Amino acid sequence: MEQRDGQYVYTSEWLRKYTQIGGWHKFFFVIMILNPLSDIFLSIKEINEGVATALPGFSFLIGGVLLLDVVLLGMACYSIYAFISRKPNAVFWARAFVIIIFLMNVFVLVLYSTLDLEIEIKDFLRSTVWFGIWIAFLAVSDSVNRVIPHEFRKVTKKDWGILAALVIIPLLVIGMGYYRIKADYDERINGERELKMLTLPINQHTDGRIIITETEGYVFDTEESDDVVFYQLKTPENLESSEEVSCEILSDYNDTETQAEFEKWWEQWKEARIYSSVDGTKSEGVTTIDGNQCFYKISSLYSEELWRFYMIFDEQSMKCCYVSSVDNKELDDNYMQQILESIKFHQ
Repeated sequence: MEQRDGQYVYTSEWLRKYTQIGGWHKFFFVIMILNPLSDIFLSIKEINEGVATALPGFSFLIGGVLLLDVVLLGMACYSIYAFISRKPNAVFWARAFVIIIFLMNVFVLVLYSTLDLEIEIKDFLRSTVWFGIWIAFLAVSDSVNRVIPHEFRKVTKKDWGILAALVIIPLLVIGMGYYRIKADYDERINGERELKMLTLPINQHTDGRIIITETEGYVFDTEESDDVVFYQLKTPENLESSEEVSCEILSDYNDTETQAEFEKWWEQWKEARIYSSVDGTKSEGVTTIDGNQCFYKISSLYSEELWRFYMIFDEQSMKCCYVSSVDNKELDDNYMQQILESIKFHQ
Protein backbone atom coordinates (compact mmCIF):
# COMPACT_ATOMS: atom_id res chain seq x y z
CA MET A 1 0.00 0.00 0.00
CA GLU A 2 1.11 3.57 -0.52
CA GLN A 3 0.07 6.89 0.99
CA ARG A 4 -1.80 9.36 -1.20
CA ASP A 5 -3.28 12.60 0.12
CA GLY A 6 -2.82 11.35 3.65
CA GLN A 7 -4.57 8.02 3.00
CA TYR A 8 -3.24 4.53 2.37
CA VAL A 9 -4.39 3.01 -0.93
CA TYR A 10 -3.83 -0.37 -2.53
CA THR A 11 -1.37 -0.75 -5.38
CA SER A 12 -0.83 -3.61 -7.81
CA GLU A 13 2.73 -4.07 -6.50
CA TRP A 14 1.58 -4.38 -2.88
CA LEU A 15 -1.26 -6.79 -3.75
CA ARG A 16 1.06 -9.02 -5.81
CA LYS A 17 3.48 -9.16 -2.88
CA TYR A 18 1.07 -9.72 0.00
CA THR A 19 -1.91 -11.63 -1.48
CA GLN A 20 -2.22 -15.08 -3.01
CA ILE A 21 -4.69 -16.54 -5.48
CA GLY A 22 -6.65 -19.39 -3.87
CA GLY A 23 -7.59 -22.83 -5.15
CA TRP A 24 -11.14 -21.96 -6.22
CA HIS A 25 -9.78 -18.94 -8.01
CA LYS A 26 -7.34 -21.15 -9.94
CA PHE A 27 -10.16 -23.58 -10.75
CA PHE A 28 -12.16 -20.63 -12.14
CA PHE A 29 -9.20 -19.79 -14.38
CA VAL A 30 -9.19 -23.34 -15.77
CA ILE A 31 -12.94 -23.15 -16.49
CA MET A 32 -12.48 -19.81 -18.24
CA ILE A 33 -9.96 -21.34 -20.65
CA LEU A 34 -11.65 -24.69 -21.25
CA ASN A 35 -15.17 -23.32 -21.91
CA PRO A 36 -14.45 -21.23 -25.04
CA LEU A 37 -11.67 -23.58 -26.16
CA SER A 38 -14.04 -26.57 -26.27
CA ASP A 39 -16.67 -24.48 -28.08
CA ILE A 40 -14.08 -23.41 -30.68
CA PHE A 41 -13.21 -27.04 -31.46
CA LEU A 42 -16.94 -27.90 -31.63
CA SER A 43 -17.65 -25.03 -34.06
CA ILE A 44 -14.72 -26.03 -36.28
CA LYS A 45 -15.95 -29.64 -36.24
CA GLU A 46 -19.45 -28.53 -37.31
CA ILE A 47 -18.01 -26.37 -40.10
CA ASN A 48 -15.89 -29.27 -41.39
CA GLU A 49 -18.78 -31.74 -41.27
CA GLY A 50 -21.29 -29.34 -42.83
CA VAL A 51 -24.54 -28.11 -41.36
CA ALA A 52 -27.06 -30.95 -41.68
CA THR A 53 -30.06 -28.71 -41.02
CA ALA A 54 -29.85 -27.28 -44.55
CA LEU A 55 -30.73 -23.81 -43.24
CA PRO A 56 -28.20 -21.44 -44.88
CA GLY A 57 -28.36 -19.05 -41.90
CA PHE A 58 -26.60 -21.60 -39.73
CA SER A 59 -23.36 -20.84 -41.59
CA PHE A 60 -23.56 -17.23 -40.36
CA LEU A 61 -24.60 -18.38 -36.92
CA ILE A 62 -21.74 -20.86 -36.48
CA GLY A 63 -19.27 -18.33 -37.90
CA GLY A 64 -20.48 -15.69 -35.44
CA VAL A 65 -20.34 -18.11 -32.52
CA LEU A 66 -16.80 -19.12 -33.54
CA LEU A 67 -15.73 -15.45 -33.60
CA LEU A 68 -17.36 -14.86 -30.22
CA ASP A 69 -15.63 -17.92 -28.74
CA VAL A 70 -12.27 -16.59 -29.94
CA VAL A 71 -13.13 -13.25 -28.30
CA LEU A 72 -14.13 -15.06 -25.09
CA LEU A 73 -10.87 -17.01 -25.10
CA GLY A 74 -8.99 -13.71 -25.41
CA MET A 75 -11.08 -12.22 -22.59
CA ALA A 76 -10.34 -15.26 -20.43
CA CYS A 77 -6.59 -14.94 -21.04
CA TYR A 78 -6.63 -11.23 -20.27
CA SER A 79 -8.77 -11.74 -17.14
CA ILE A 80 -6.29 -14.30 -15.81
CA TYR A 81 -3.41 -11.96 -16.60
CA ALA A 82 -5.25 -9.07 -14.91
CA PHE A 83 -5.82 -11.11 -11.73
CA ILE A 84 -2.21 -12.31 -11.62
CA SER A 85 -0.95 -8.76 -12.24
CA ARG A 86 -3.56 -7.36 -9.80
CA LYS A 87 -5.12 -4.99 -12.33
CA PRO A 88 -8.05 -2.83 -11.11
CA ASN A 89 -10.25 -4.04 -14.03
CA ALA A 90 -9.70 -7.79 -13.45
CA VAL A 91 -13.11 -8.47 -11.90
CA PHE A 92 -14.87 -6.44 -14.62
CA TRP A 93 -13.46 -8.61 -17.41
CA ALA A 94 -14.12 -11.86 -15.56
CA ARG A 95 -17.71 -10.81 -14.86
CA ALA A 96 -18.23 -9.76 -18.49
CA PHE A 97 -16.92 -13.18 -19.58
CA VAL A 98 -19.43 -15.06 -17.40
CA ILE A 99 -22.38 -12.85 -18.37
CA ILE A 100 -21.71 -13.22 -22.12
CA ILE A 101 -21.63 -17.02 -21.81
CA PHE A 102 -24.92 -16.99 -19.89
CA LEU A 103 -26.56 -14.74 -22.50
CA MET A 104 -25.39 -17.09 -25.26
CA ASN A 105 -27.08 -19.99 -23.45
CA VAL A 106 -30.29 -17.95 -23.29
CA PHE A 107 -29.96 -17.22 -27.01
CA VAL A 108 -29.61 -20.94 -27.80
CA LEU A 109 -32.78 -21.62 -25.79
CA VAL A 110 -34.67 -18.93 -27.75
CA LEU A 111 -33.29 -20.24 -31.07
CA TYR A 112 -34.36 -23.82 -30.37
CA SER A 113 -37.79 -22.66 -29.23
CA THR A 114 -38.18 -20.59 -32.42
CA LEU A 115 -37.34 -23.60 -34.61
CA ASP A 116 -39.44 -26.05 -32.54
CA LEU A 117 -36.32 -28.09 -31.82
CA GLU A 118 -35.87 -30.23 -28.75
CA ILE A 119 -33.48 -28.90 -26.15
CA GLU A 120 -32.24 -30.47 -22.96
CA ILE A 121 -33.66 -28.16 -20.29
CA LYS A 122 -31.37 -29.77 -17.75
CA ASP A 123 -28.36 -28.52 -19.74
CA PHE A 124 -29.73 -24.97 -19.67
CA LEU A 125 -30.50 -25.23 -15.95
CA ARG A 126 -27.02 -26.58 -15.28
CA SER A 127 -25.43 -23.66 -17.12
CA THR A 128 -27.71 -21.25 -15.22
CA VAL A 129 -26.59 -22.74 -11.91
CA TRP A 130 -22.94 -22.42 -12.92
CA PHE A 131 -23.60 -18.81 -13.97
CA GLY A 132 -25.06 -18.05 -10.54
CA ILE A 133 -22.16 -19.75 -8.76
CA TRP A 134 -19.44 -17.87 -10.62
CA ILE A 135 -21.21 -14.49 -10.49
CA ALA A 136 -21.63 -14.96 -6.73
CA PHE A 137 -18.00 -16.07 -6.47
CA LEU A 138 -16.80 -12.89 -8.18
CA ALA A 139 -19.15 -10.71 -6.13
CA VAL A 140 -18.79 -11.98 -2.55
CA SER A 141 -15.79 -14.31 -2.42
CA ASP A 142 -13.23 -13.33 0.21
CA SER A 143 -10.56 -14.83 -2.04
CA VAL A 144 -11.44 -12.48 -4.90
CA ASN A 145 -11.81 -9.50 -2.55
CA ARG A 146 -8.36 -10.12 -1.05
CA VAL A 147 -6.70 -10.31 -4.45
CA ILE A 148 -8.68 -7.39 -5.96
CA PRO A 149 -10.22 -5.38 -3.07
CA HIS A 150 -13.42 -3.42 -3.77
CA GLU A 151 -11.63 -0.14 -3.04
CA PHE A 152 -9.00 -1.00 -5.63
CA ARG A 153 -11.35 -1.94 -8.44
CA LYS A 154 -11.79 0.51 -11.28
CA VAL A 155 -13.54 0.31 -14.66
CA THR A 156 -12.70 2.95 -17.25
CA LYS A 157 -14.45 4.09 -20.41
CA LYS A 158 -11.59 2.41 -22.25
CA ASP A 159 -12.62 -0.98 -20.78
CA TRP A 160 -16.21 -0.49 -21.89
CA GLY A 161 -15.09 0.66 -25.34
CA ILE A 162 -12.79 -2.34 -25.84
CA LEU A 163 -15.55 -4.74 -24.68
CA ALA A 164 -18.06 -3.20 -27.11
CA ALA A 165 -15.54 -3.31 -29.98
CA LEU A 166 -14.73 -6.97 -29.28
CA VAL A 167 -18.30 -8.28 -29.21
CA ILE A 168 -20.06 -6.05 -31.75
CA ILE A 169 -18.90 -7.89 -34.90
CA PRO A 170 -19.59 -11.45 -33.62
CA LEU A 171 -22.99 -10.35 -32.33
CA LEU A 172 -23.86 -8.74 -35.67
CA VAL A 173 -22.90 -11.95 -37.53
CA ILE A 174 -24.92 -14.05 -35.06
CA GLY A 175 -27.87 -11.67 -35.48
CA MET A 176 -27.67 -11.99 -39.27
CA GLY A 177 -27.61 -15.76 -38.91
CA TYR A 178 -30.63 -15.77 -36.61
CA TYR A 179 -32.60 -13.49 -38.97
CA ARG A 180 -31.76 -15.69 -41.97
CA ILE A 181 -32.60 -18.89 -40.07
CA LYS A 182 -35.94 -17.49 -38.93
CA ALA A 183 -36.82 -16.34 -42.47
CA ASP A 184 -35.83 -19.70 -44.03
CA TYR A 185 -37.68 -21.64 -41.35
CA ASP A 186 -40.87 -19.60 -41.83
CA GLU A 187 -40.60 -20.12 -45.60
CA ARG A 188 -40.35 -23.87 -45.09
CA ILE A 189 -43.30 -23.99 -42.72
CA ASN A 190 -45.43 -22.00 -45.17
CA GLY A 191 -44.37 -24.26 -48.04
CA GLU A 192 -45.27 -27.39 -46.07
CA ARG A 193 -48.61 -25.89 -45.08
CA GLU A 194 -49.43 -25.02 -48.71
CA LEU A 195 -48.52 -28.52 -49.91
CA LYS A 196 -50.70 -30.14 -47.25
CA MET A 197 -53.63 -27.95 -48.31
CA LEU A 198 -53.46 -29.14 -51.93
CA THR A 199 -56.16 -31.48 -53.14
CA LEU A 200 -54.18 -34.54 -54.24
CA PRO A 201 -55.43 -37.59 -56.16
CA ILE A 202 -56.68 -40.39 -53.96
CA ASN A 203 -53.52 -42.43 -54.61
CA GLN A 204 -51.15 -39.68 -53.47
CA HIS A 205 -50.07 -38.80 -49.93
CA THR A 206 -47.93 -35.99 -48.51
CA ASP A 207 -46.37 -34.94 -45.24
CA GLY A 208 -45.76 -31.42 -46.53
CA ARG A 209 -42.25 -32.20 -47.74
CA ILE A 210 -42.62 -35.11 -50.15
CA ILE A 211 -45.44 -36.58 -52.23
CA ILE A 212 -45.76 -40.36 -52.44
CA THR A 213 -47.80 -41.99 -55.18
CA GLU A 214 -49.14 -45.51 -54.67
CA THR A 215 -47.93 -47.84 -57.39
CA GLU A 216 -49.59 -50.89 -58.89
CA GLY A 217 -49.26 -53.94 -56.70
CA TYR A 218 -48.80 -51.99 -53.48
CA VAL A 219 -51.32 -51.00 -50.86
CA PHE A 220 -50.60 -47.85 -48.90
CA ASP A 221 -50.93 -48.52 -45.18
CA THR A 222 -53.31 -46.12 -43.47
CA GLU A 223 -51.06 -45.99 -40.42
CA GLU A 224 -49.17 -42.72 -40.77
CA SER A 225 -48.07 -39.58 -38.93
CA ASP A 226 -46.79 -36.20 -40.04
CA ASP A 227 -43.30 -37.60 -40.59
CA VAL A 228 -43.56 -41.35 -41.19
CA VAL A 229 -45.57 -43.41 -43.69
CA PHE A 230 -45.62 -47.15 -44.24
CA TYR A 231 -45.98 -49.28 -47.38
CA GLN A 232 -47.27 -52.83 -47.42
CA LEU A 233 -46.42 -54.96 -50.44
CA LYS A 234 -49.19 -57.06 -52.04
CA THR A 235 -48.24 -59.24 -55.01
CA PRO A 236 -50.49 -58.69 -58.05
CA GLU A 237 -50.97 -62.46 -58.46
CA ASN A 238 -52.50 -63.09 -55.07
CA LEU A 239 -53.35 -60.10 -52.91
CA GLU A 240 -54.73 -62.27 -50.12
CA SER A 241 -51.63 -64.38 -49.45
CA SER A 242 -48.91 -61.92 -50.35
CA GLU A 243 -45.63 -61.35 -48.61
CA GLU A 244 -45.54 -58.31 -46.32
CA VAL A 245 -42.72 -55.82 -46.60
CA SER A 246 -41.89 -53.46 -43.77
CA CYS A 247 -41.00 -50.23 -45.56
CA GLU A 248 -40.59 -46.96 -43.66
CA ILE A 249 -40.28 -43.60 -45.39
CA LEU A 250 -39.21 -40.46 -43.57
CA SER A 251 -38.56 -36.98 -44.99
CA ASP A 252 -36.47 -34.17 -43.55
CA TYR A 253 -34.15 -31.32 -44.53
CA ASN A 254 -30.54 -32.29 -45.19
CA ASP A 255 -28.20 -31.03 -47.90
CA THR A 256 -25.03 -32.85 -46.83
CA GLU A 257 -24.76 -35.17 -49.84
CA THR A 258 -21.73 -37.16 -48.74
CA GLN A 259 -20.92 -40.81 -48.13
CA ALA A 260 -19.94 -39.94 -44.55
CA GLU A 261 -23.38 -38.40 -43.92
CA PHE A 262 -25.06 -41.49 -45.33
CA GLU A 263 -22.97 -43.80 -43.14
CA LYS A 264 -23.83 -41.71 -40.08
CA TRP A 265 -27.56 -42.04 -40.68
CA TRP A 266 -27.24 -45.71 -41.62
CA GLU A 267 -25.69 -46.37 -38.22
CA GLN A 268 -28.39 -44.35 -36.44
CA TRP A 269 -31.21 -46.19 -38.20
CA LYS A 270 -29.55 -49.52 -37.50
CA GLU A 271 -29.46 -48.77 -33.79
CA ALA A 272 -32.89 -47.12 -33.58
CA ARG A 273 -34.71 -49.82 -35.58
CA ILE A 274 -32.95 -52.65 -33.72
CA TYR A 275 -31.19 -53.94 -36.82
CA SER A 276 -28.26 -55.02 -34.66
CA SER A 277 -28.25 -58.41 -36.34
CA VAL A 278 -26.65 -57.16 -39.57
CA ASP A 279 -24.69 -60.09 -40.97
CA GLY A 280 -22.91 -58.31 -43.80
CA THR A 281 -23.30 -55.97 -46.76
CA LYS A 282 -24.76 -57.44 -49.94
CA SER A 283 -24.38 -54.31 -52.07
CA GLU A 284 -23.94 -50.55 -51.69
CA GLY A 285 -23.33 -47.53 -53.86
CA VAL A 286 -24.75 -44.33 -55.32
CA THR A 287 -27.43 -44.10 -57.99
CA THR A 288 -29.83 -41.54 -59.43
CA ILE A 289 -33.57 -41.46 -58.76
CA ASP A 290 -35.58 -38.98 -60.83
CA GLY A 291 -32.48 -36.80 -61.22
CA ASN A 292 -31.67 -36.87 -57.49
CA GLN A 293 -28.60 -38.46 -55.94
CA CYS A 294 -29.39 -41.59 -53.93
CA PHE A 295 -27.03 -43.43 -51.56
CA TYR A 296 -27.97 -46.99 -50.69
CA LYS A 297 -26.83 -50.05 -48.78
CA ILE A 298 -28.42 -53.51 -48.79
CA SER A 299 -27.45 -55.67 -45.82
CA SER A 300 -28.07 -59.28 -44.88
CA LEU A 301 -29.65 -59.98 -41.50
CA TYR A 302 -29.13 -63.08 -39.36
CA SER A 303 -32.89 -63.67 -39.70
CA GLU A 304 -32.26 -64.45 -43.40
CA GLU A 305 -33.90 -61.19 -44.43
CA LEU A 306 -32.54 -58.16 -46.25
CA TRP A 307 -32.42 -54.65 -44.86
CA ARG A 308 -32.40 -51.99 -47.56
CA PHE A 309 -31.56 -48.39 -46.62
CA TYR A 310 -31.65 -45.41 -48.99
CA MET A 311 -31.08 -41.65 -48.73
CA ILE A 312 -32.38 -39.52 -51.60
CA PHE A 313 -31.24 -35.87 -51.75
CA ASP A 314 -33.04 -33.09 -53.59
CA GLU A 315 -30.50 -30.31 -54.14
CA GLN A 316 -33.09 -27.69 -55.16
CA SER A 317 -35.24 -27.88 -52.02
CA MET A 318 -32.45 -29.16 -49.73
CA LYS A 319 -34.78 -31.97 -48.68
CA CYS A 320 -33.84 -35.55 -48.00
CA CYS A 321 -35.87 -38.76 -47.93
CA TYR A 322 -34.88 -41.80 -45.85
CA VAL A 323 -36.25 -45.15 -46.99
CA SER A 324 -35.78 -48.28 -44.90
CA SER A 325 -37.16 -51.67 -45.90
CA VAL A 326 -36.92 -55.20 -44.51
CA ASP A 327 -37.99 -58.13 -46.72
CA ASN A 328 -37.13 -61.74 -47.46
CA LYS A 329 -34.33 -62.55 -49.89
CA GLU A 330 -36.66 -64.10 -52.48
CA LEU A 331 -38.17 -60.75 -53.50
CA ASP A 332 -36.96 -59.00 -56.62
CA ASP A 333 -35.13 -55.69 -56.18
CA ASN A 334 -37.50 -54.03 -58.66
CA TYR A 335 -40.19 -53.51 -56.01
CA MET A 336 -37.88 -51.09 -54.19
CA GLN A 337 -37.13 -49.21 -57.39
CA GLN A 338 -40.86 -48.61 -57.92
CA ILE A 339 -41.28 -47.24 -54.41
CA LEU A 340 -38.25 -44.96 -54.74
CA GLU A 341 -39.50 -43.60 -58.06
CA SER A 342 -42.92 -42.89 -56.52
CA ILE A 343 -41.36 -40.32 -54.15
CA LYS A 344 -41.40 -36.72 -55.40
CA PHE A 345 -40.04 -33.60 -53.73
CA HIS A 346 -42.13 -31.19 -55.79
CA GLN A 347 -45.72 -31.02 -57.05
